[in-house]
Amino acid sequence: MKKILSLVLILLVCTSCKESSNQLEVSGSTSIAPVMEKLIASYEKDNNVKINLTADGSSAGITAATDGVSDIGMSSRSLTKDELKDDLNVNIIGIDAIVVVVNKNNGVDNLTIDDLHDIYSGKKTNWKDFGGINRPIVLVSRENGSGTRDAFEENIKVKTDQGISLVDSNNPVIVNSTGAVIENVAQKEGAIGYMSLGSVDDEIKAIKLNGVEPSEQSIIDKKYPITRDFYLVSKKDNKKVDEFISFILSKKGQQIMENEGFIKVK
Repeated sequence: MKKILSLVLILLVCTSCKESSNQLEVSGSTSIAPVMEKLIASYEKDNNVKINLTADGSSAGITAATDGVSDIGMSSRSLTKDELKDDLNVNIIGIDAIVVVVNKNNGVDNLTIDDLHDIYSGKKTNWKDFGGINRPIVLVSRENGSGTRDAFEENIKVKTDQGISLVDSNNPVIVNSTGAVIENVAQKEGAIGYMSLGSVDDEIKAIKLNGVEPSEQSIIDKKYPITRDFYLVSKKDNKKVDEFISFILSKKGQQIMENEGFIKVK
């Protein structure tokens, strides 16, 4: 009887191992997550694999991949020197623009990078300073650790030499997802926020930066002022991970990236 029970336990363990070997864990950037959902759905149709997706921010994704908690970490910012490890692969899967968005009732259609610096550093706090009506500006910003926030703040130069953000001292509405940015900007007429180009919808208004519309062509032509790469971070020598990333970089995978509003990598 003991032998039979032992055999059953061995079979259950082997089955569990087999199932887990056909799973991948992907976590990280909330900006990449929506297009990753589409990539996963397409890949799972033709492959015997289950891919679980968690959107918890770029820094969390990099850490999870480095520690082996996730098979793939998504990052919408470049890795720091400390984060780059010899046992990691870092792949660029697409190019994005960070778009500045305001409430649909806001009459302001264009801002400069200097304007954004003044707004997010707290130097100017009313829309009348930019040709709008007399209304206080409500800052909507992503949480610390967000790749979108890091890239945005780097471009508009609102960090001190010590790396401290000037935004936090100006009573911003801090949110931890793109969806929350959209919700706040849509509901607050004085609000301004920022997000990935591929996430902009008709609930809010994307504005020009330095007179340039955010679009695929303006990104390709390098005219739009705030762009960034999308990264996937993974441990080296993982065949299932490499196969999935190869799919993302294939013609089919890159077409999905393009369909979702991002620029294909060459």
